[in-house]
Amino acid sequence: MVPRDLRCPILLEDAVDLLAKDEDDKHQINYDTTALWSGEKMFLPSPEEYESGLRLITIPPHRLKMILSFTKSKQISLTGLLHGLVVTYLSRAVTPGYGFRAVTPYSMRHVSKVTDNEICNHASALVNDFSKQLVTAIHNSQQDSEEETQLIIEVAQNFHLNINAELKRTPKNNVWAGMFGDIDWYEQAKSQLGKKRALTYELSNVGSQKMFETPELQVNSLLKLEKVLLSQCGSVTGPVLSVNCLSTHGGPLTITLAWQKGACEEQLINNMTAYLRRRLMEEFGNDA
Repeated sequence: MVPRDLRCPILLEDAVDLLAKDEDDKHQINYDTTALWSGEKMFLPSPEEYESGLRLITIPPHRLKMILSFTKSKQISLTGLLHGLVVTYLSRAVTPGYGFRAVTPYSMRHVSKVTDNEICNHASALVNDFSKQLVTAIHNSQQDSEEETQLIIEVAQNFHLNINAELKRTPKNNVWAGMFGDIDWYEQAKSQLGKKRALTYELSNVGSQKMFETPELQVNSLLKLEKVLLSQCGSVTGPVLSVNCLSTHGGPLTITLAWQKGACEEQLINNMTAYLRRRLMEEFGNDA
C-alpha cells in the first residue's frame, strides 16, 4: 500500500539554484580531448546491435575492514583509493602519452534537504583530470613497488582535496547546470556519434547500505540483506567504462565494471577486473 502522505519527488533544479555562480572560484574543467585516452570513438550502428558488458568483484567483509583501516590511516577515502588503482592500471595498460579524465557522482541531498528515504536523483558530479605527467610517472614506476603505492596514495589524496572543495562550493559552479533547460538530448546524443569521448571512466561509490533504520531491527529481522549489486549499462556517449561500488552493513563490498562492447578491448576490462581484485584482496591493510 502506498502511503497517502507520500509526496511527489522534488526536482533538483526546483530545490537548488544550479545556475548560481562564484566568480572568485578559478576551478575550470578542461574538456580538450587531444591528450586524453578515451577508447574508441562513440558509435551505435543500431539499437539492436548494442551490447553492454559486465564484470563483478566481491571483496569479503574482513578484507573490506582492513582496507578501510588503511584508508583511514592515510587520511584518504575508499573512493580515492579506487581512483588510484584504476589510474594506475590504465597507466600501464593503454598506449603511453595520454592523460585520463574521470567523473565521480556525489549526493546533493545535503543541499536540497530531501530525506534519505525519498526516492529521487539529487546528485551532481566531480570531474577529475589525471595529467599525462602523472600517468607517465606511474607508467615508469616499478609495478607493485613502494614508489607506485605512494603514487596511488597521491592520487587518492588529490581526489580528497578536490571533492572537499567541490562540496564546499556546491551548488555554485555546478557541473550539471548546463543539463537543465530547453535541450533536445536525443539530437545532441546523436550528434556526438563518431566523435571522441570526453571521459575515460566513471567511478560511483554508493557507500554502505542498510536494510533497516536501527541495528535492533536488523538483528531481529528474519530477512537479512547479505549482498547488493549496483551496475550501469555501457554508455554510448559517456565514459569508456563505469566502476560501481556498493557495500552492506557487515557485508561485502561489490564492484561492477560495465562498458559498451567495442568501446575498448574486452581484454583490457578482464585484466582490470583481475588487477583490482588482486590488489584489494592482497594489499592495503596488511601492514597499515
